[in-house]
Amino acid sequence: MLVDLEIEPTKRSCTGRGQQERSWSNIIRLASSGLSHVPYFGMSDICTINRQLSETRTRVEIVTSLWQEAAIFVNNNFVVHDFLNSDETFQEMVMIAHACLMRITNDALIDSDKKPPPYSVQKAARHARQLHDLSHAMDLYLQLIVQAPREADSWRELATCLRDIDKDWANVCIDKSIILNPRHPLSLLSKSCMIFEEDPNAAEPFFLALLAFYPFWTAIWAAASAYFLHKEMFHMSDQIMEQMRKTQAEGLAKEPRFPRTWEQELGEWWEETPLLPGTSVYYDAADLLLRLRGIDLAEICIAKALLENGDSAVYYHMVALCCRLKGNYADALCHLQEGIDKYGEISYLRSLQGECYHRTKEYNLSLASFEKSGSCKSAYTTLLSLPRRDGGRTRSILTDLVRRHPSAYAWMAFADEWMTRSAVGEGGDANVTEEQRSALANAESCAFTALEYDRRAARAWALLATCLTPSTRRNYCREMAILCGFTKNLDDRPKTYSRESRESLCFRIGRPLRECRCKMCEHIAL
Repeated sequence: MLVDLEIEPTKRSCTGRGQQERSWSNIIRLASSGLSHVPYFGMSDICTINRQLSETRTRVEIVTSLWQEAAIFVNNNFVVHDFLNSDETFQEMVMIAHACLMRITNDALIDSDKKPPPYSVQKAARHARQLHDLSHAMDLYLQLIVQAPREADSWRELATCLRDIDKDWANVCIDKSIILNPRHPLSLLSKSCMIFEEDPNAAEPFFLALLAFYPFWTAIWAAASAYFLHKEMFHMSDQIMEQMRKTQAEGLAKEPRFPRTWEQELGEWWEETPLLPGTSVYYDAADLLLRLRGIDLAEICIAKALLENGDSAVYYHMVALCCRLKGNYADALCHLQEGIDKYGEISYLRSLQGECYHRTKEYNLSLASFEKSGSCKSAYTTLLSLPRRDGGRTRSILTDLVRRHPSAYAWMAFADEWMTRSAVGEGGDANVTEEQRSALANAESCAFTALEYDRRAARAWALLATCLTPSTRRNYCREMAILCGFTKNLDDRPKTYSRESRESLCFRIGRPLRECRCKMCEHIAL
């Protein structure tokens, strides 16, 4: 068949996914990007890598895709008739094809590795917001607005950030965003949620505009249905859902490109709720509304989903998330515990429970919940769940974190870990052994990398102000730290993380205790 196709005057082209060298390079980059998001990829623990890959479809999908694309590339770039006369020529064709594939693969991977992390005020602001540093995020968003005052997306993201700080100023910012771009769906939905909390009747024009402008976005239609259900316009609500189901049946449903992931506008600090196929569309609408802080309307969507499909782990997670965003930590913990008792140890339930315990300053219970949650996907929960007494495991987790979710905060956590290692190494005092000096140099390198992601990272400037030489550089870093809002007195900061030794209760009484109650041992699990 291939020989007959080669005789034809038209250029042979395979019907598979991609035929050109560019397509093969794109597949390599996608595979590299996909593997970088697998937990513990690149670590020395090969058993952990195999276990993580075997539990997901990533390994099968990547291997299958690479073999198919390689076969298509070989089929379209070599004339089969010239290589099928004997086994030797066929072997030669395979070797040449393999060399070509490896050359393209090597070029693609080297090009992707050489690209430095681009500095972006918008990315730094999103990192700060998704890691709960709201004041710093607000400063960065204001800087972004000063640079581009007519950018509607920046005003909307600032409004979302201000929803947790000052609702009045958030209302002003979302009004500015709508003036600059009156038809943006997220701006209209955010504004409708703000008005709904104060005067539900006044929000109706915004929901009607969303239905008119975006007839194929099912989550918007579900939110509008919940709104009319709250107004007791039951016929209108049923008509909206009937039209939405008809749109889905005809295959016309299409969601705009707004990823709900890290470094994106709709990314958040909590563990993402897995919305599997077949899940009620009301849960999808509630997830979108919670990311825009439309909590009241999200609660109506969750209640409607409960009536349709009954309770589930997703239901308990979203209800607890609503309570957590309102500041009702006790109610959130109650819902989470009920969900865990009913559905078992689910990672996103345990991680949210650990965050709530951390907010209530129950640190021991928080660490216990994070231990039971397993591996965390969110950057915020990963930083909260770092083990306190296991330096090797902490460095392993941080290495994985800066690979999957790089940010100034992750690199500064890495720098703090290296500073601790430089102070409490085997040599006793800090900066005595070569290992301790190397750890200090690694901490400085981590601080420099953090500044590549956020030029206004005050903690990075403060750390460099205590480590760099000569004094001119230290003075410059000290001034930058103060300019970026570092509140502590830099002159009082120790140049190392070493502390004077203290005797524990176990040492003073001369015998080890089965369960020591002193403050130094309260976090040690015996």
